[in-house]
Amino acid sequence: MNVTCKKVAELLADYLNDELPGEEKGMLDWHFCGCVPCKIYLIQYQELIVSSRQLPDAPMPSEFSDRLYKLM
Repeated sequence: MNVTCKKVAELLADYLNDELPGEEKGMLDWHFCGCVPCKIYLIQYQELIVSSRQLPDAPMPSEFSDRLYKLM
């Protein structure tokens, strides 16, 4: 199976959650070794996860939620 950059983007969450079969995980590992843009994407995605976990658990401002619900 040939892994494209598009396929990496589709499978990245499953990859990071360790939910891929061994062969698919291995193919993504191999792709990351040879594709600098995808490796950067992986690192940025991991950093986003870490950063988002450090956010305070605060409620959404009521002004924002009111505007959001009006759009629905």
